[in-house]
Amino acid sequence: MTGKLYYDPHEILAVTIEKGIIKAGNPLYKQLILSFMAGAFIAFASEGSNMAAFGFLIKPELYGLGKCIAGLIFPVGLMLVLLAGGEL
Repeated sequence: MTGKLYYDPHEILAVTIEKGIIKAGNPLYKQLILSFMAGAFIAFASEGSNMAAFGFLIKPELYGLGKCIAGLIFPVGLMLVLLAGGEL
């Protein structure tokens, strides 16, 4: 492996600007599809998080465990948005 494993701050800025220009040049239908997809990922993650948080209310001693699992589930939706290239 000959390349470096990280970007310098000025390289990060250049890459970010380049990606923003590419995303802004996408046709409207593609942006709409990516935005609906991102919204669906966030909705699924929030619903799963709510189910985990409040599914343990039957046994009050497990309430903290439900909140912990909910905290682990919701970020998965954000990861899916990033991996799929969604427009949030």
